[in-house]
Amino acid sequence: MLLTGFAGLGMLAMPQTPAVAAAKTTLQVAYSPANLSAMYEAVAKAFTEENPDITVTARGFATYNDLMQDNLRGQITGGLPDVSHDGLNLIRVYADRKFAVPLDDYIARENNWNAAGYPAAVQRIGSIGGKTFAIPFAVSTPTIFFNLDLVNRAGGNPDRLPTDWPEINALAKAIEGLKGNISGIYYDYAASGAFAFETLLFSRGGTMMSAGEKKLLIDNRDGGWTMDMLRKFGEAGQLDMSRDNARQAFVAGTLGIYQNTSSNLGNFDKSIGDRFAYAMVPVPLYEGGRAPAAGNGMVMFSKKDDQRDAAWKYIKFASGPKGQAIMAKMSGYVPVNDRVLENAEMKAFYASHPNYAVALTQIKDLTGWYLFPGENGAKANEALTVAMGAVVTLKKTPDEALSDVTTHIRKLIGI
Repeated sequence: MLLTGFAGLGMLAMPQTPAVAAAKTTLQVAYSPANLSAMYEAVAKAFTEENPDITVTARGFATYNDLMQDNLRGQITGGLPDVSHDGLNLIRVYADRKFAVPLDDYIARENNWNAAGYPAAVQRIGSIGGKTFAIPFAVSTPTIFFNLDLVNRAGGNPDRLPTDWPEINALAKAIEGLKGNISGIYYDYAASGAFAFETLLFSRGGTMMSAGEKKLLIDNRDGGWTMDMLRKFGEAGQLDMSRDNARQAFVAGTLGIYQNTSSNLGNFDKSIGDRFAYAMVPVPLYEGGRAPAAGNGMVMFSKKDDQRDAAWKYIKFASGPKGQAIMAKMSGYVPVNDRVLENAEMKAFYASHPNYAVALTQIKDLTGWYLFPGENGAKANEALTVAMGAVVTLKKTPDEALSDVTTHIRKLIGI
């Protein structure tokens, strides 16, 4: 677990004499992923400049699951943050356990909420059972990164990158054959919450469960195709390495094709610089296919009214035009507030940064990041991650892994 602090950020305003100093509120904010800490720091700094009576202290966690587990412990021990940037698929965990604060009353108090720039689809992302439990902060999309220098060396065309998985795997094999310590492809099967499985399944129009969540629907043709595609990644030369090592390999220029999400853009731009050219493209979608929306939403856990008021101020700022502009420039996340795109500076930014504009083109194709129901929902999703790992490393056949994991998931969620 990575721990970061914003000590003193609330002191950025002009100093006051003790006699007239306003009482300060300390706001505890938890976030993930921790590798984007600079982005969260910048949002917090801008927020405290506008709200000098509020000090922000933040903690960063490596993954959304790490953050969720800490919040579940905090609910028991009394150590919950005021605001938590949680994975969009995990919001139902807090709603089901009834310790997240519903935000509908705060929204109702806003005179101009309907004109505040939040599209209806974005607002629905944080709703569970008809109540709003989170305001989205950032949405990332499943994408593919190509090292264009390696593509060129392997005989590919950097100006006409492959647009379906068979072509992508063929190019990966060609890159794998280059001299030196070069790897062809890494499909990020270890992404939290079975996001990688959903990326493939949803691209074919598949679903995880029936509409009433009474029947599991991954052990069918679409689920079989998903597992088979993972096997083909392994056959194309995917190494058995961690996702962090895969990121490092791409940054080092030794990995040709890296599937992950658009949120990596900010760090890649900083780390790669001009050492080699790279491009980001959407994942392939087939007829009727959709792409899951990753990213996080802000959940409120504050107990006292004054803390809740401060937390709501932070949530509004971070999801508003200023916070979203900072977020968008420092990552590949898609802004959740339409008013950001009305900003001339942001329009110019997207025009001059074509990789960042890719995620904007995917908005119309996005669907929810799914979490299985019940107290074991997160465990069920992670069971899929383990099964994917066994297939992509060629330790299990697609049929064997799918059969085993569906049996296990049915037991976990009680169907």
